Amino acid sequence: MYSKKYYIPIFILLVYFQTIFAWPNSGPSDVVKEFFENLKNGRLDPAIQLLSVEARLNTNKIFSNLSIDESQFREIELIETKKENIKKNTANCLMSFRLKRMRFPEFMLFELSKEDGKWKIRKIESKKSQSIKVDELLVNNKGAIFIYTAEQLLSSIDNGNTWIKVYHPNTTFTAMSAAPNGDLYAWILGCKHHKNEIITPDYTGSYCLIKSKDNGINWDIISKQKDNLIKIIFDKVGNIYGMSLNQLYKSNDDGNTWELICQIKPPADFDFITVNSNDEPMWAYSSVKYKSTAWSSGAYRSDGHIEMISKEFGRIPVFNNEQSIKKIFTTPNNQVLVQTEKSLFYTENDFNEWKEIPNKIQGNELISIAINDLGEFYALSFKNGFYKLNQLILNWSLLHQENNFFIGHNFNFIFTEDNQIIGYFDDGEPSCSDGVIYSNDQGRTWIQIFSPVEWFLLQKMEID
Repeated sequence: MYSKKYYIPIFILLVYFQTIFAWPNSGPSDVVKEFFENLKNGRLDPAIQLLSVEARLNTNKIFSNLSIDESQFREIELIETKKENIKKNTANCLMSFRLKRMRFPEFMLFELSKEDGKWKIRKIESKKSQSIKVDELLVNNKGAIFIYTAEQLLSSIDNGNTWIKVYHPNTTFTAMSAAPNGDLYAWILGCKHHKNEIITPDYTGSYCLIKSKDNGINWDIISKQKDNLIKIIFDKVGNIYGMSLNQLYKSNDDGNTWELICQIKPPADFDFITVNSNDEPMWAYSSVKYKSTAWSSGAYRSDGHIEMISKEFGRIPVFNNEQSIKKIFTTPNNQVLVQTEKSLFYTENDFNEWKEIPNKIQGNELISIAINDLGEFYALSFKNGFYKLNQLILNWSLLHQENNFFIGHNFNFIFTEDNQIIGYFDDGEPSCSDGVIYSNDQGRTWIQIFSPVEWFLLQKMEID
């Protein structure tokens, strides 16, 4: 006979063993993983049984919203739950997954509901639904990375591990830049203060320069102007230069007042503005020349010109070419690289001698170029990979080449304060899912730090 102190009721034992040896939890994300596992192994009927009654009535619509097609199901390698919102009878699951030959994860949002006490998939959203488009990248010396789109500004202070929405002005940023001290400045369509917030637009036809000292959390209006600036930059001492289509301005009082320093008449337009290491502004503009040919009486070409305001000689021309100019790059030693429509030109001796350097690698054009604080030039070839310029022999050396990594993509990149590379894919479509990528080894390896599709789906989860 067992004593009472050693007696354990049978029902307690049953509860204990049921807890220890229970079947895996069949929560919403488990149902989604089971759905993918069935698809991966060709079990279509069991996968369909995991859909809600309503969804099974239109399986074509459900499967068309998957960001992969049937031929790719077997290539699914890794499925992870990024976020899960569960209510009493409904749930949302944001899932990421990889294919064998996929560069970066894909993301899908699953909506589920309970039917007869079991979770069933009701709806699927992916990059085929909608996304956001990255318009520009910016970094400051406070360790922050900024992404701005047409209507929102996102910020990360941990190298892209987490992102927050710091400003949503309901209007378009036309220009943004970081001052030498790390403060942010943005040019936007007319605005006004209301209860300590900036309200835009105010429909007065004016534009505003706004400023943030805390990485975009709070903003103040600096000044209102009539001209729309499409680019603003700073020199090392804090002077601001602004470029519109036909005017260039300078402000030496933090943007409160502006001085017109150069103006051209249409159809000529300004293309680019920069400041060299001597704090001398340099700008490029295109002039249109019409000419008659055997083929057309209205043919024209766009010539490119570069001028600057030299501290020694005042305003001087420094470069002319029969091609429009895309960008000007200056090194800490005042070497200059000019990218035109079809060529690259390089000088290191006060603009007296320009050398043309290769703009193509194995017949493929360099589509994006950037320079770091060490004066090193990097470039992306349309089909052949990521390169660095050997400035001694003015030739390009390969850093990264991988099938289908950069091929067919327009990739823009910049450098962080510690000369790491950060860039974004801009294929002209919001549904481009590659987003922002990062390299800490001169472009040899890359990781994704921001997915537009993931961000869009996360915002949708918060709304729903």
